[in-house]
Amino acid sequence: MLSPYLTGKVHSVERKLMCFLWLMGNTESFRSVADRFGMNKSTLHLCISNVADVLFKLAPQELIFPNDVSVMHAMTRTFDRFPGIIGCVDGTYIPMIGKTGPRRDSYICRKGFPALHAQIVCDNDLRILDITTGYPGSVHDARVFKNSSLYQRLQILPASFHLLGDSAYPLEPFIMTPYKDNGHLTAEQKKYNAVHSSSRCCVERCIGLLKGKFRRLKYFDAKDDLLM
Repeated sequence: MLSPYLTGKVHSVERKLMCFLWLMGNTESFRSVADRFGMNKSTLHLCISNVADVLFKLAPQELIFPNDVSVMHAMTRTFDRFPGIIGCVDGTYIPMIGKTGPRRDSYICRKGFPALHAQIVCDNDLRILDITTGYPGSVHDARVFKNSSLYQRLQILPASFHLLGDSAYPLEPFIMTPYKDNGHLTAEQKKYNAVHSSSRCCVERCIGLLKGKFRRLKYFDAKDDLLM
């Protein structure tokens, strides 16, 4: 049975999905996409909202952080150079374009442009296990991490399992970070950092593929009222 969120008198489920996928997969303006599908901007906005609502409801069924020990053990075997790892975490920025607003400065990220922050966790097969979004770009990765539901879930992670994170993240029993390079690292520490970096690159590939598939994530078209 079709979800009531996707049914409508004017546009079919298929047409709404096509609108959504086209908008997310390209960087065309909202008006241009509306013209492409022969509808006005308000109708397109409703179609996009309908599909997004359904996907949001389906997300808990698709983005599943492991809680079964046998599944975790299977995941660790894919990280053959780093024992006990079930996934990697990293943050990325979604640049914001549009008119400036009174709170624009709070969205300026460390790279110097306004952005939204997104935290991604994936396994070595590039499957996304958890996403945290919505924080302004000025918020540090470590703060996003500690305020996320993921952080609370990791508190009960069995001691033999870990995530890998870069130096922006705090060293915790459940997250392994690299040694800070102060110019005096030992050979063993340098080797650890090299293995850590090569093992963690899966999350960077995951983010790259995600933004390549859904090019709308390359920027967020924000208006003044979104920055209030």
